[in-house]
This record gives sequence, C-alpha cells and structure tokens, in this order.
Amino acid sequence: MGRERFLADHGYAEARAYLLQYEGRSYDSKAIIGVAHGYLSGREPLRSDEFTGGEQNVVRRLRLLGFHVTTSNDEPETPASSAG
Repeated sequence: MGRERFLADHGYAEARAYLLQYEGRSYDSKAIIGVAHGYLSGREPLRSDEFTGGEQNVVRRLRLLGFHVTTSNDEPETPASSAG
C-alpha cells in the first residue's frame, strides 16, 4: 500500500518525532497504534485527534509491546546492530 496511502486512508500525518522500526523498515508510530486499536475485539481504529502521540503515550506502549522506536533523527536499526 505504501506510506502515503496508508496515512491518507487512515487520516494520519507523517510522524513528527517517533518511528517504529520493524524488519528494517520505519513506520509512523501514532498511525500504527491508532489503526491497530481497531484490531482489538469490539474496538474501532482511533482517529489522530482522539489521542496524543509522543513518548509518554504511543512510544511507551510500543516499547512495552517489545517494539523498537527511534526518533526521526536516529539512524534505523540494522539487523547486525539488533543481534546483541
């Protein structure tokens, strides 16, 4: 689908600060959390204006789930650097 279409289809903008790193690719952290919420039983996806992003909300939750989150200024994690 691609980043631009995913964000447009779900009503999100590009991440300003935090990116989810997964299998060598970067994803907009707030958009991922908001859309994933719709996969919970009995829940709908969250709109961008229904919750705040950032370190204390989205980043904390993604890290608790075991995901690697970087700031948009960080270099993406490579498979070699994540092996340690």
